[in-house]
Amino acid sequence: MPDVTLVLGGGRSGKSTFAEKLALKKGDDDKNRYYIATAEAFDSEMKNRIQKHKERRGDTFITVEESIDIYKAIDEIQDDASVILLECLSVWFGNILYYHYKEKESDEERENREHFIDFQIKSLLEVLKKVRCPVVIVSNETNLEIFPTNDEESSIFIKKAEELNRKIALLSDSVYFCVAGNPLRLK
Repeated sequence: MPDVTLVLGGGRSGKSTFAEKLALKKGDDDKNRYYIATAEAFDSEMKNRIQKHKERRGDTFITVEESIDIYKAIDEIQDDASVILLECLSVWFGNILYYHYKEKESDEERENREHFIDFQIKSLLEVLKKVRCPVVIVSNETNLEIFPTNDEESSIFIKKAEELNRKIALLSDSVYFCVAGNPLRLK
């Protein structure tokens, strides 16, 4: 039975630090610990956040940078891993929209985007159902954030990200919610 843990929280809630500690406990010193990093440095703020995360975790994890095809990354490293930490599911979904959303898209383009999103989510869920090592997944609880209500891309993000969080939570063995650096176990 796969060991999947979901760690949710708002922006800068302490979820990443908690997830790293949890992954270290789940991992084995005799086998590699992997960190799948989904963030891309689109601006200086994200570049600084990525650097802080790298400094905090040091060399305790082998980092795999994958911003889109995370299901492939999990599948490729699982047999060599004692644990996989996936940081961050909502950033990953934002990457998909960034690369595959057009403000003025044709019906065909919209259909292709929706198909690509559904394929990525389905592929991730399938690999997690069969994963052979513990996986800790970090994601933002997007209903805590402030998003523009008149922006179609933001609406798509909120709807699909929350749908994805629910699906991951259903297949997870445990789910945590972090507030002010304090994790609360939900499942």
